[in-house]
Amino acid sequence: MLKKQDIIRALLKMTPKERRVIGEEVKKEVTRVKELEQKERKKLFFPQVLAKAITKVLPCVISESELDNFAFRGCENILFESEKSQLKIVATDGHEMAFTSIYVEENLPQGKWLLDRKTAKELKNELKTAEAVNLKIGVGDGNLHFEVFTEKRKPRVFSTFLGDFPIYQAAILKAFESEATFKAIDMKVALREAKGVRIVKLSLDSERQITQLSFAKIGLKEAREIETEIEGEIKKGPSLFILFNRTYLWKMAQTLGGEITLRAKDAYSPVLFEGKGINWLIMPIIKQ
Repeated sequence: MLKKQDIIRALLKMTPKERRVIGEEVKKEVTRVKELEQKERKKLFFPQVLAKAITKVLPCVISESELDNFAFRGCENILFESEKSQLKIVATDGHEMAFTSIYVEENLPQGKWLLDRKTAKELKNELKTAEAVNLKIGVGDGNLHFEVFTEKRKPRVFSTFLGDFPIYQAAILKAFESEATFKAIDMKVALREAKGVRIVKLSLDSERQITQLSFAKIGLKEAREIETEIEGEIKKGPSLFILFNRTYLWKMAQTLGGEITLRAKDAYSPVLFEGKGINWLIMPIIKQ
């Protein structure tokens, strides 16, 4: 093994041009090693990443019994959409939608597949609870397959199927007028006060830099409006207020957690909430 002094002597004997060439080769090798380490880390944590992604979108998947109340087939399933090394995971109940993208080591062919709610829960639980999990993803017979390997049990295969899913891309806006950030815990505290209320009003006051949640509390004699200020920052856009179903806001805040970014075009278009790599879209309530 070369000593540090020997390396220094060898470098001093080189011309500046030779030293630059050596330096560039060393940088390339360091970069290559880092990339290999990163790939190994991704392989190691991928089962947990997939389990987390499924967990985050599951609240938007409806049950078979609820399907009759919705116009779109496919809301009872999770959509997996692949493009090269990206796997997009989408779920919607027709009023709200959760979606995220994760990196996959395998270069999957472009395609769209569905996984029913029950199988998605089983896959998530298998990935989270099994010891020394190894996961392989592949496409066979036109479907996407998740093969889970463990040390103690035989491999389990979870297979998707082909079917209809709502055209979710139409709901994702390209541009937004307003943007604000707040903490999920503050939103949940405000929503707890509105327990039992169906419709809440989220107000963005850009002049006073205040985000408020207000709702009508029905008493014995008359309804009174209660306002709760949510600590946050309004990044851009005019003042506006948007009406939401309280349940959808609660599910969003509960699922995303941490700091949440809100992006809105107006009070009538889908509102996008982002946090921890998950996107959550909620349709506002439009009063006639």
